[in-house]
Amino acid sequence: MRVLDHPELLRDARFASASLRSQHVKPLEAAIEAALASVDVATWIDRFTAAGVPVTRVSGLEEAVCGAIPAERRSFVDSGGVPLVRLPWLVDGAHLPWRRTAPRLGEHSVEILAELGYDAAARAHLLADGAVVDESPAGRTEPAHAAA
Repeated sequence: MRVLDHPELLRDARFASASLRSQHVKPLEAAIEAALASVDVATWIDRFTAAGVPVTRVSGLEEAVCGAIPAERRSFVDSGGVPLVRLPWLVDGAHLPWRRTAPRLGEHSVEILAELGYDAAARAHLLADGAVVDESPAGRTEPAHAAA
């Protein structure tokens, strides 16, 4: 609150404990949001950093996946053209390898439908209507009626 230039909120009885802050979250959020809106993100990052408060900007999806930090930390692994989140721990100093590539759309459709209780006729009907596709290695890539 001092960094936000609102030290009076430190003395506000509504925010004296975590429980009270939870009960009065709306006015607390409003005060914080109003303060943060008054200056640009870079300035806040500088101010919080100078005060010893860990801070960083919130990344958009592309930056979160393709930015410098995930690249440095090797946060993602390419799996057949699909970026997958790498497991976050190391074993003997190395990342655990992926054992399989990411599934293709429809790769497990038939097996999932079977697990859900759809019999062979119902699965065939869904495939023929194009409601699902079977992209498994043994399956077809288009509904049966499209081949005619």
